[in-house]
Amino acid sequence: MLSITVEHTVAFHELDPMNVVWHGNYVNFFELARAALLDKIGLSYTTMYQLGYIWPVVKLQCKYIRPAHLGQRLSIQARITDYRNTLTMEFSIHDAASGELITKGKTMQMAVRRDTGESTLVSPDCMLKIVEKYLHTVTPA
Repeated sequence: MLSITVEHTVAFHELDPMNVVWHGNYVNFFELARAALLDKIGLSYTTMYQLGYIWPVVKLQCKYIRPAHLGQRLSIQARITDYRNTLTMEFSIHDAASGELITKGKTMQMAVRRDTGESTLVSPDCMLKIVEKYLHTVTPA
């Protein structure tokens, strides 16, 4: 339920000299899906900031399965796997036409108070309320 799929077409500027997507751009693709998912549940980066928190990525994993190429249409899925302690998401990138797996990954973000710069050990209540409200709207009791 806490997931989204977005599509993206590989652009020329995303390629490396070997004519495949440069490895660092896959993280940008993860971010496209992450931002869309956070917007969907009402927890955009702007909202987080207004609530007094920033959410830096503190851990990133990426497994490259096969390269993506110029003009290839990608289907990028993001799924929240934890929101109570950290904001942890898993990602998968597939060829949109064939469904073939291209890359998969995982990120962990931690809430940091904007005013003090201190990390929190659990997700702040204001964030939990937004996620729970979204979950109740998509799965009525």
